[in-house]
Amino acid sequence: MKKNLTFLLTVLLTVVSVTGLFAQNSFSVKYVGEAGGINPTPVSIKVEADYDRHKHIISPPNSSTQTTPVLESKHIANGGTVAYLSAPAPSPNTGQTFELFHLKVVWNATGGLPLAFGCTFNNAQILAANSGAEIERMVSGTKVRLKAIYSGTHVLYQITLKPL
Repeated sequence: MKKNLTFLLTVLLTVVSVTGLFAQNSFSVKYVGEAGGINPTPVSIKVEADYDRHKHIISPPNSSTQTTPVLESKHIANGGTVAYLSAPAPSPNTGQTFELFHLKVVWNATGGLPLAFGCTFNNAQILAANSGAEIERMVSGTKVRLKAIYSGTHVLYQITLKPL
């Protein structure tokens, strides 16, 4: 009886752990430039993502998590999407989640001036976007918006720039 109860609890905890793991396990960033005002939309932006990748290994009774800090920058053309963290191959004993700390957006002035502008979305703003809010900031006459769009276990962070 005791063995059956122990086995049942182990299976139940494993199912609960695996179900919790497959929340959001990958993300990408999309850049949308909207026309507006007298200034043209930047052709591309650079987005720096600071996040932790958590790899979960499930092998009852000894499960573990390995955390890897990642800081990477990628250029994204207007209308383009770039993957930062891809979903892992399906496996019954492993899973992946991430924790995003900041997204820094940098773009160059489009009026021929050698100027660069930047906007950083912090952890609290990213959490608000994850909860369904659209975050809006004003930087040097440009409206910068962040929105999280969910598709299964993937999160697409859409960054919209609209010069005023």
